[in-house]
Amino acid sequence: MNIKVACIVLLAIGVPAKEDRSEDDSKKVLQNLQGEWQMVRADFGKEAPPPDAKIGQTRLVIEGNKLIIRMAAAGPKEETATFTTDLTKKPYAIDIQPQVPGGGPKNSVKGIFQVSAETLQLSLGRPGGERPADFTGGDVTRSTLVFQRVRSK
Repeated sequence: MNIKVACIVLLAIGVPAKEDRSEDDSKKVLQNLQGEWQMVRADFGKEAPPPDAKIGQTRLVIEGNKLIIRMAAAGPKEETATFTTDLTKKPYAIDIQPQVPGGGPKNSVKGIFQVSAETLQLSLGRPGGERPADFTGGDVTRSTLVFQRVRSK
């Protein structure tokens, strides 16, 4: 009887709890977000794309919970924001709060994302609007953007 109890205790101690694995998965997702990304595809639905959002030229830099968008249209342009994620949602949720020079209010942007070591896909609602439920595009309420990781040479 004691041998059975000892085996059960050893098995319970030796197997990591499900919560530990999900924490590791969450850390991996957040680590994968970090770095510099280049836009390789964009779908703005039925709306015209912003004139300064160019495939191959628009970069997204993520450092911690800060996001920098670098656009090179008629000259370098940069926008900054902070973000939070909810990794318990499927797909993962992201809330982006743009930073406005002078501290004026700006509506947050709700979105979803999926990330791997090399690709980041975002589907973003309109500022102040609802969060998209999936990555399908084609309407005026969302933009779907795909980024490829930029590797230093």
